[in-house]
Formats: sequence, structure tokens, C-alpha cells
Amino acid sequence: MDKQFLEFWGNLLLQAAKGQAQMENIGKWITQGTGGGQTLEDQFRRAYHLDSKETSATDHPDAFQQAADRFKEAYEDYLSLLDVVPRTRFRELESKNASLQEEVTRLQKEIDRLRGALHGSGEQSQEVIADFQLLLQKQQREFQDLAQQFKTLWREQPAGKKSKTPAKKT
Repeated sequence: MDKQFLEFWGNLLLQAAKGQAQMENIGKWITQGTGGGQTLEDQFRRAYHLDSKETSATDHPDAFQQAADRFKEAYEDYLSLLDVVPRTRFRELESKNASLQEEVTRLQKEIDRLRGALHGSGEQSQEVIADFQLLLQKQQREFQDLAQQFKTLWREQPAGKKSKTPAKKT
């Protein structure tokens, strides 16, 4: 782990014990980069050797940014060591999880709809069976009517026309 980070962080924790207002300033400084007061920036510059004449802001304009990037990386490592997730990362993951849950729900509904279409939904099957039963009943009535008509037709025919086959003599 970065020794300047540990030095800086150790000093911050010691100062934090002196008062809660200092901790609130540290939180603002870490999340927003400002509002932490001049003393925090001075401590940061001392810990990362940015206050010496060899690393002046005019000679190395990105030295402070590089130190800030190293600090941020070390801070994240420190939080990871404590098994803590920064709130911004947590909110980001929480939002992503919510959107993925909505997507899973939508896809599950789509799967259920497609399975129903593939196997035929139960309501459609029941409707087809009921229609088929009605059709069978209608055909049965029509067949009975037809049989009745044939029976009536055979009764009304004269006796000589009923049988075309010759009678057997005994």
C-alpha cells in the first residue's frame, strides 16, 4: 500500500478524533475535491511531497493530479481492505441491479408468453374442445334427422316398390 496514503490517512484519523466537523470536511474533500479547508490540502501536499520546491505547481502541473489519482486508488484499496464499498459505487450498483431486475421480469414474461404460444395456451385448448363437442352434437342431431327421414321415406313408399328383389318360393 502507498506509504504516503497511510501517512496522510493516519494523520486524518488522528485529527478526526479531535472533532466531528473535521470528518465532515474530509468527506466533502474526498467526494467533491473542495470544501475541506486549506489545512487538508496542505497536509495532502506535505504527505505527497508536493510542497517542496522541486515539485512546484508551475514545474509539474499534473503532479498534484497524479498524487490525487494515487490517493484515490490507495483509498479504494483501503476501503476494500475494510470490506467497505463507497456510497457512490453502491448507488451505481443498486441502480444497475434495479434495471437488471426489471429486464429479468420483462424477459420472464416474454418466455412465459412464448411457451404458451408453443404449447397452446390452456384457455385456447378448452375453447377448441368445447367447439369440437358442439360440432359433434350438431352432427349427431343431423344424422338422427337423416335417419328419421329415411325411415319416413320407406314407410310412405307403396308395397310394390319397397322390394325390388324377387320373393323366394318354397
